[in-house]
Formats: sequence, structure tokens, C-alpha cells
Amino acid sequence: VSVALTGFTAVPVVLAQVNSYNNWTANDGLMALKTRLNNVTSTGFQVHVESEQASTGTLADEAVNYIAVSQGTGYLDGKILSAVRTGATVTE
Repeated sequence: VSVALTGFTAVPVVLAQVNSYNNWTANDGLMALKTRLNNVTSTGFQVHVESEQASTGTLADEAVNYIAVSQGTGYLDGKILSAVRTGATVTE
């Protein structure tokens, strides 16, 4: 899914997580899910929901929440906040 962003002049730091329980079953309970972000730019990004490798079934749609903040260091409620991006070194 593609998500549009506005108000950024540089690539922001984006965090996302699944925020619904649509892949819950009475037999197995809640399925382990994670988000994967791709192609993050100042105008948008792509988010994919993935399950554990052992799960081969089709996933039901899930709600995903995200937060995008400008890179840098500043203060939030009097506490220092540092938002940085790491390189694309993790591949699996």
C-alpha cells in the first residue's frame, strides 16, 4: 500500500505497526505480523504487512498506524529527541 506524506522537505523517519486483529483465529489466536517499509521519500512510502515465514495463508486486511518525523535532534516535553535513519543494511 502506498501512503502519501506532505510537509517534508527531506526524507523523514517513519515508524509503523499493525493496529488491528483481523488475522486472529479461535484455534491459533493472534498471528505474528510485522510491517515492512519501502521507498520512503519526502512525499510518501510503501508499507507491507508480513507474517511469520511458517505461515503460508493469505492475510486479511489489517489497519496500520504510522508516525513520520523529520530527521534531527530536538526536544519534546523537555526531553531530548533524536530521529535518525540507518542505512539499508538489513535484508532479511
